[in-house]
Formats: sequence, C-alpha cells, structure tokens
Amino acid sequence: MKKLNRIIKMDSYDAVSFFNGLVFFAPVSLLVRTQAGVSQSMFFLLQALLSAITFLGEIPTGFLTDRIGYKRSLVLSQGILLLARFLLFVGLICKSPVLFSVEAIVEGLSYCFVSGTDSAYVYEVYGTKNYLSKMAHASNCGTAGFLISTVSYVVIYHVFNIEGLLLSTIATSMAAAFFSFKLKKEPSKVIAQKEPQNVNTTAFTEIARVFCHGTGKYSGRSAWCENTASGGIIHSEHGGQHYGDTSTICIGSADGSRNRMVFYWSRHASNYLHVLHIWH
Repeated sequence: MKKLNRIIKMDSYDAVSFFNGLVFFAPVSLLVRTQAGVSQSMFFLLQALLSAITFLGEIPTGFLTDRIGYKRSLVLSQGILLLARFLLFVGLICKSPVLFSVEAIVEGLSYCFVSGTDSAYVYEVYGTKNYLSKMAHASNCGTAGFLISTVSYVVIYHVFNIEGLLLSTIATSMAAAFFSFKLKKEPSKVIAQKEPQNVNTTAFTEIARVFCHGTGKYSGRSAWCENTASGGIIHSEHGGQHYGDTSTICIGSADGSRNRMVFYWSRHASNYLHVLHIWH
C-alpha cells in the first residue's frame, strides 16, 4: 500500500506533466487541420515549421532562461503553449491556414523554453540523489495522461466532435499552467568573486571575505581582522598573527577547535583579504 501511495503521489511538477499529457486531439491531429481546409502536404510543412522554430530558438531562449530562472521559464512555456491551443481552436473555427501557421510558431517557441529547462529545474530543486527517480516519475505521469486522453477521446469526439477535443485540451493546458505557478522556486545561485571551493561549515565562514579599509576592523564570531601599517593582524582567542602577501595562520573556532586558514592579502583590490581555503 505504501508503495502504491508513493507511485500515485504527485506534486506540482508531476501535475504539470500529467496535464500536458492530456492532449485529447492527438489521435486526430491531422483531421483537425484537414477539416479546416489544410492539405496533407501543408500539414507536414507546418510540422516542419514547428521543428525549425524549436531548433532555431534553443539558444536565444536558453540565454533568456539563464536570466529569468528555470521556474519562470517553465511558467512562460506553459503560458505560450496555452496560447497555441487557443490559436489552434480559433484556426479550426475560422478555417484559417495562416492561424495554423502562427500556432505552429507559437507552439515551437513553447517547446524552446521547456527543452532542457525541465531537466535543469529538477536537478536544482530535487538534487542529484532524486534526479533520476523524479524525472522517471514525472515522465510516467505524462504517459498516464496521454493514455487517458487517447482512450477518452473516442467518447469526447463522438459527443462533442473535434471542437470538444480542442476545448478539452485547452482546459487541461489551463490546469498545467496553473500548476506551473505552484512549482517550487529553484535555489538562488550566488556567484561571488574568488569564492572558496572547499570551505568547512564552521564559525569562520562568516569571515570568509573580510574587508579592511584604512584602519577599519571586522568582527566575526570569535576572530577579527585589523589593517595596520605593517600589513595586517588576525586576532582570535589564540592571539594575533601577522599576515603578509600570502600567509597560513591558525585561529580557533566557536567550539574551541583550531582551523588553519590560507589568506591572500591584496593591496591592489581595495585592501581585500581573500580566504582561499579553510580546513581542519
């Protein structure tokens, strides 16, 4: 029973995948266009247009995703996809090949924003350990939605015709867009200059970057730095030690242990004291 609950359990990301899988008109996608006066050859040209837009838009939308973040890119993708569904419905009603062409462009743009972004989002939000299981679970949710829509389209088509299939798909796209707003925000990435790569989580992480302007002082939990005419002094519970251009000193942590810290003293960068490494 617990295993079944674990399989059925869905969060917002799974819900987006599930509702995106509910494409009720998929089995008759060719009929949707041909009934509106689009020839079979033009249908395949529209599919080629969609693929071309997706290919050409990968790089520019990738740059935009880097600026706005993964979640916003996924939300934007769902909004654009919903617009594409509306255009498809209007194109059918108006029997307009031009609207079908615009719909292909808009749908291709939607795929640009989600391509690769979904994997990066899952990696950042759910972590390396849960990445594969989460991707597989979300894919299963999408497959389940597609199977449900494939089976149920017969009833919808019989009762409401093609218009009913498109309206049902619009409704599920609206649900996917709604759940995209409820996605967890990916962790913010703070890129700091000369950020140490291997820093122990001790009390001295607070003094990992020390600014010493003039004769100013910086106070950490158990140590502070003083800029002097002869260079600089690190003061701690174990006494003060001078540092020059490059120094290795030992200062105590909050719990009494001793950590060795390698500093680089730069006189040409606003008297900036860089911590290169911290270890026990």
